[in-house]
Amino acid sequence: MPRLDFGNTKLAFKTKSKKELKRAYWLFRLIAPFRNDLLASAGMWIANLITRLRLPLLRVPLDMLFNHFCGGRTIEDCRETISTLAQSGIKTTLDYCIEALEDEADLHETTSEILRNIAEARNDRRIPFCVFKVTSVGRSELLEKMSAGSSLLASEASQYSRIEERIDSICKSALDSDVRVLIDAEESWLQTAIDDLAVKAMERYNTRSAVVFNTFQMYRKDRLEFLQQSYERAAAAPYFLGVKLVRGAYLERERMRATRMKYPSPVHDTKFDTDTAYNLALKFCVKNMQKIALYVGTHNQESIQLLIDSLERDGIPRDASSVYLSQLFGMGDNITYALASEGYNVAKFVPYGKLELALPYLLRRARENSAVRGEVGRELELIVREMTRRRKQTRYNK
Repeated sequence: MPRLDFGNTKLAFKTKSKKELKRAYWLFRLIAPFRNDLLASAGMWIANLITRLRLPLLRVPLDMLFNHFCGGRTIEDCRETISTLAQSGIKTTLDYCIEALEDEADLHETTSEILRNIAEARNDRRIPFCVFKVTSVGRSELLEKMSAGSSLLASEASQYSRIEERIDSICKSALDSDVRVLIDAEESWLQTAIDDLAVKAMERYNTRSAVVFNTFQMYRKDRLEFLQQSYERAAAAPYFLGVKLVRGAYLERERMRATRMKYPSPVHDTKFDTDTAYNLALKFCVKNMQKIALYVGTHNQESIQLLIDSLERDGIPRDASSVYLSQLFGMGDNITYALASEGYNVAKFVPYGKLELALPYLLRRARENSAVRGEVGRELELIVREMTRRRKQTRYNK
C-alpha cells in the first residue's frame, strides 16, 4: 500500500508567513534543551515564578510559547485558529487546559467552562470533540481513595457524588448537542476511579453511538488487556465503546512513584514495548469497528501509517465518522495537513486558558511526554527545510 508523504513542508506550513515560520524556528531552538528532564523541571519553576512576579520582559519567551501551542485565553480567542484550521479541512478538539484543582468553587467554575465548550461546539460543526480531565471537576484525593478501594468519609462521599453529577451533566450536554466528549487519562493511582466514571457515562450515553470516549494510555502494561475487556463489556451491555488511544503523558512520574513506594512500575520498560502495545491496540480497534469509535492521538508516523493500511485493508472509508486522528496544536503539522489533504478526519488538539494555568500544563507535557520531546528535533528539521525551500523559490523567481 502507498505510504502517505509526511515530508511535504510546503503543505505543512502553507498557512505560516515567513515571519511566523522564523518565530517558530527560534521557539523550537529555545525549547530544545527542555528535552533534558532536569532543565524541564527548572523551566517549570522559572515559568511559575515569572507569571507570579509579573515580569514583563521575561514573559516574552513564555508568551511566545503560549501563542504557538495554545489557541488563546478564551473560547472566543480560539475562533480564529478554528477558522484557519478549517480552511484546510482540519477540525478542532477544544481543550480547557486545567487540571488538579482542589477548591469546590474552582471545580464548579471549570465544569461551567467545559459546558461552554460544548455549547460552542453545538453551534460549530468544525468542533466535533471537547475534552476534560476528571481532576478538573473533582479532587484527586477522592479519586485516589476510590481507585485504591478505600472507604470515603460522609463528607467525602458527598463530594464524590458531586463529581459524578458534574460528569453526568457534561456528558448529557454532549449528547443533547451532538458533540463527542473525551475523558482524559491521568496517573495510574487515579485511573481506576476515572475508568469507572467513564464506563458509567458510556453505559448511559453511548447506546446509539459513541458520545463519551475513555482514554487508554498504552505505555501501561495492563492497558491492552483492559481495552479488550472494555470492548467485551460494551458488546455485552450493549453500548458503543469510545476509545481515545495515546501513548501516555506521565512516564517519569509513574516510574518515580513506583520506585519510591517500592511496587512494580505499571509502565512498559522500553519505548519499543509501548509502540508494540499501541499498534496492537490500533489493530484491535479497527478489527472491532462495528462497536468501537476511535480517536487516535499520536505524532508517531509509523502508527498512523499502520492505521491507514488497516482501514484500507478492512474497507473502512478514510472519512468514516467513527475514526479521527489528532495531533497537538503547534506541532505535527506535517502529519495533520497531509492527512487532511487526503480526506482523513483530523481534529487538531487545541488547548486554551489563562497563561499562568496553561504554561505549567504545556511544560509538563514537554517534560513527561517522550513523543513530544522526540518531536522537537523533527519540528526544527522540517522548519529549516521549509525556510530553505522558500529561499530557493525566491531566488528562482527573481
